[in-house]
Amino acid sequence: MNAVDHNNVVIFDDRGIPSIMCRFVRPKDTEEVPAVFKIGDKVADAIYISKYPNIVIDGRAYSMPMADPTVNITFDEAVQACRCKGLGWHLMTAVEYEYLLNQSREKGTMPHGNTDWGKDYYHNDEQGKVSNLGRTYTGTGPVTWNHDHTPYGVSDLNGNVWEWLAGLRAIMT
Repeated sequence: MNAVDHNNVVIFDDRGIPSIMCRFVRPKDTEEVPAVFKIGDKVADAIYISKYPNIVIDGRAYSMPMADPTVNITFDEAVQACRCKGLGWHLMTAVEYEYLLNQSREKGTMPHGNTDWGKDYYHNDEQGKVSNLGRTYTGTGPVTWNHDHTPYGVSDLNGNVWEWLAGLRAIMT
């Protein structure tokens, strides 16, 4: 894996409203295609993951910096807020989250985050800009709060608010 195999891009939904995304390029130097790049029966050259925890505006989810992430929303509402933006938009999947986690493990960059009212519990000198409710505004923590400890990584995966993942849902009757 390259030192940095991703970058930040702006993608507009079908209403022309932007989201800041991290673009991850499929590694070409391996025989096996990582599962995260398999979408249905196709193999993607790149995938896009929200850089920031989302905010919901008019029923749609957006990845924006310096925002108070949306809370008090159900799982189904979060799924719908992502999907209604157009083709390809979705709530982060368990496979995507696992991909980020594996990158962090391989690089030794497990993300820090808001685990103590705006600060990282184990690194008290690290803090983000705090809202009046104790949440940090998206992307305001140091780079160690990003999955890869660089300015280009996915931010705020540890602490702050719930990270919901789409994937298998089993209903027991």
